[in-house]
Amino acid sequence: MNEPTDATVPAATVLAPQVEAAAPWSLELLIRRLIGAHRGGPQLTAERILSAVRSTDAAYQVQARVDAALWPDQPATVWKAGADSRDSLPTAAPIAPPLVHASGTALPASAHPVCIVEGEIAYRFGVDLPPRAIPYTTDEVADSIAAMHVAIEIVTPRIVDFATASSLAKLTDHQINGAFVLGDGIVSWRKVDLRKQKATLAIDGKVQQSVTGSHALGNPAVLLPWFVAHLGRLPTYDADGEAGAARGVKAGDVVTTGSWTKVIEARAKQRVDVVFDGIGSASVSFLP
Repeated sequence: MNEPTDATVPAATVLAPQVEAAAPWSLELLIRRLIGAHRGGPQLTAERILSAVRSTDAAYQVQARVDAALWPDQPATVWKAGADSRDSLPTAAPIAPPLVHASGTALPASAHPVCIVEGEIAYRFGVDLPPRAIPYTTDEVADSIAAMHVAIEIVTPRIVDFATASSLAKLTDHQINGAFVLGDGIVSWRKVDLRKQKATLAIDGKVQQSVTGSHALGNPAVLLPWFVAHLGRLPTYDADGEAGAARGVKAGDVVTTGSWTKVIEARAKQRVDVVFDGIGSASVSFLP
């Protein structure tokens, strides 16, 4: 009997191991997991978040329902808003009252294992702007602003791979906000040319960033009409997940408008100071 030759032996087929894809999460499961992450439980991957969230509307629903579950009797009065450029669609996220602090506060570093600090400009509204069918004009929105403030945003993600996460995943995670510090303000905010505004960020008295006119939008006030319209159409949610009417803007609400400084990470036992020349300052310390 003839032995088979190489030419007659079929080539071996190497099969890649079959890895079963993880089942997509439901929105309900994602909300429960994010609530747990806020309470110190395991962080999430961006992939897991995006398996449940496919649109900005879904991301905003998750934000509102997580807040309602964590702080049912403390509705947000502070928000963050931002956009990469004047041509991109802005986004926003609430910052719950327990995460809002006055300048000079000291926060436990253990609550912020990733602690990125950003110097920002925030605006405080002086009158109510309730939802209405006709959009508020730019002048109406400007007239509603009572003051402009220096602020520090503390970025603390619940996303393991936040550095490479998509904008939608980060939006779902409250724009990865962890805390907010409100500093000095001025009422004559219209006189400030923010395109020429100087800002510095220092850690333990050593300047880490010194920038002039560095906001991505030039003047972050251009976000305000969009923000007012956003709160005028955004549904509210209760602790049971039931949707309610939009709240609109109320007197005393604050919106911070994005970083002027590059990524700076703070650590335990450090003090962060942000100064906007002619406007004021804000500071925060981190306890060991």
